[in-house]
Amino acid sequence: MSETGFLVWWMRTPVICFFFVASVSVGAGFYFVQQASGGVLLDTFMNGDDAIIRLAQMTPDQRRAHFRGTLLLDTLYPITYVGAIGGLSARLAGKWRFWTLLPICFAAIFDFVENSVQALALAGRPAEVLLVKDIVSPLKFGGLGFAIGLMLLLIVLAVLRRKLEQKGRKERG
Repeated sequence: MSETGFLVWWMRTPVICFFFVASVSVGAGFYFVQQASGGVLLDTFMNGDDAIIRLAQMTPDQRRAHFRGTLLLDTLYPITYVGAIGGLSARLAGKWRFWTLLPICFAAIFDFVENSVQALALAGRPAEVLLVKDIVSPLKFGGLGFAIGLMLLLIVLAVLRRKLEQKGRKERG
């Protein structure tokens, strides 16, 4: 499938809906990981020091549960949110679609880096690897926030464009 063919496929309504449902489903799965890991997940911390403290509070079973959740759910989650947010943004952006994909892809890359660091720490590597979160977590959340804001702006613009087109048709016909 060519790059253009992939984008055409990705921007289809059923594909965007699939990724949205998958994203919500994977996100709901974090509840169970949080319960099994005894509290707040490492992903929610914006800095390494707080994550190191949380890691030290976990029992070996809680670390194992968190590790498995990170490997399974937190690997799928960036794929699903890129599919949903990126697909809808690209669909609505027209000739600017490439540029609208950058923020969400940027966020996903940093999400994967953060997940790798957390998996290393949960697997028994020195907890100091979590200090990387000082850089990657704000970049991940910033990119994600920007991408969501951009998607919402594109939705508003699409609705306004449609209203103006309908108004123009009524005036002509």
